[in-house]
Amino acid sequence: LKALFGFMPPKLLARYRCESKQQNQLEVKMLVWKPAFFVLLLALSGFASAVEEAATNEPPMDGDEEEELTPQQLEKLHAKMDADANGKLSLDEIVTLYHRYQQSIAVQDAKATIEDRDLDKDGKINLNETKEHIHPEQYDHFDEYELPKWKLADGNGDGLLDEMEVAGWLDPAFGNDNVLQHATQEMMADADENKDGLLSFDEISQQHELEYRLFKKLDTDGSGKVDMQELRSWYSGRIHNEDLMQSFIKLADTDNDQHVTIDELHAAHQNEENGAKDYFHEMARSNEL
Repeated sequence: LKALFGFMPPKLLARYRCESKQQNQLEVKMLVWKPAFFVLLLALSGFASAVEEAATNEPPMDGDEEEELTPQQLEKLHAKMDADANGKLSLDEIVTLYHRYQQSIAVQDAKATIEDRDLDKDGKINLNETKEHIHPEQYDHFDEYELPKWKLADGNGDGLLDEMEVAGWLDPAFGNDNVLQHATQEMMADADENKDGLLSFDEISQQHELEYRLFKKLDTDGSGKVDMQELRSWYSGRIHNEDLMQSFIKLADTDNDQHVTIDELHAAHQNEENGAKDYFHEMARSNEL
């Protein structure tokens, strides 16, 4: 897997590294990419330099020095998440802002991708521009695995992808329902050994890292298997985000009301056991707080 990290879009690589630090708090989130996509990125001109250039924007690694959020920044972040302005943060409010942060990262990746491939400088990429960077020997792989998602991402069918459409193509969790559905179906087809349209824990865990406690959260009807709709929740990253933030609330919520006040946020931010600390730092930075 180490050899594949260099081929991830820089911000996705940063997100993986950030989440990898929290293995004792939650399962590492692995985006489910087809091997052919890594081959595609390997063939992109200038991609290695993009990874190197983005290194300064990655979340802090162990041993890196980074300024702590100030009390004022924490207060602004709390207010930003507090959608109903009641002075307390619910799980949904925290997860919603974090998801928006992830979407902003996907858009940044998309902008960089368009800048790299947009030969006619129209601010979009067509299929020829996309395939211009792929080695001819990989055309078949692209056509089989990436072309269906590329076409689904082209929402208006004009044969061009703008930055929002590119974000939906590169990251199915971004919010493009059609691409997410297709990617989830691919995952189901690959892992479903007995072809019953459902995945058991054993079937999933043979191909992907997944803790059993998270599988139980996915299995909302308690059937012992997950269907397409339940699988989408995992592929979209929602289940991982909720699990991380639930762990944070459990740590911060000293009065056990399932909400986080500004005072509780301040206290939790100083707690070394706070596995979500880097995520809050990134949300504050992305919102320029």
